[in-house]
Amino acid sequence: MIGIVSNKLMPSKLLKVFVIGYALFLLSFSNQLNAGALSELIMITDDKCIFCRAWEKEIGNVYSKTNVAKHFPLKKIQFNDLDEEFNRQYSNIWGTPIFIFVMDGEEVGRVEGYTDAEIFWWLVEDVMISVGLSSE
Repeated sequence: MIGIVSNKLMPSKLLKVFVIGYALFLLSFSNQLNAGALSELIMITDDKCIFCRAWEKEIGNVYSKTNVAKHFPLKKIQFNDLDEEFNRQYSNIWGTPIFIFVMDGEEVGRVEGYTDAEIFWWLVEDVMISVGLSSE
């Protein structure tokens, strides 16, 4: 009986297809949530650093209100609190401030040092373009 589908098999096959499709949908959705949760801007800072204090004064109060902060929430780490694991994952931590852009647990960009707000935002925009979050 070629071409005839058994009524007994059809519902179970449809159920399997539906369950597999739904599972794939949930998996892709959870990956999107995890990607957002793992995105951050890590600022390596030091209380004695005059450039860190300048960044705090000029950008620190407005950063959380920017589009960049929506994609890369700020996480500050004191230079003296860095451990060996952090130094292995993010190499070349030589001073402060250093801004490390992280997506899905991987470094996707970095800004080293701080001179002024204009240059900082210009360098941040370069990172945003490189990860596909800006088109300018």
